[in-house]
Amino acid sequence: KTKCEEFMKLAGAGRVDEALKRLEPFWPFSSAEFAQVQLQTTKQMGLVEPRFGKAVGYEFVREETINDTVLRLTYIQKCERHVIRWVFIFYKPGEKWLLNSFSWDDKIAQLFD
Repeated sequence: KTKCEEFMKLAGAGRVDEALKRLEPFWPFSSAEFAQVQLQTTKQMGLVEPRFGKAVGYEFVREETINDTVLRLTYIQKCERHVIRWVFIFYKPGEKWLLNSFSWDDKIAQLFD
């Protein structure tokens, strides 16, 4: 959760590319895959600002767990005209949590599910 808070603090300040670099050490898959995810996310976020406005902060929404094996953390990145939902999923196969996936979208209604 601490790493997600660090990520969201940067994302909430409009520094998503820098935030993504902080997640890479926790990504259990190839560096090439992470680089592709980072490139796509940075490119898509460039299209968000003109529509939603500048990032103006973030808020924690919820934490959900399945036993001590799967953890989902949901946040919102606040922008001047809209919010972006960020979802981080972690998997713990042993002693260490791994970032299994993360996603973002503008589906505000799903925050209430």
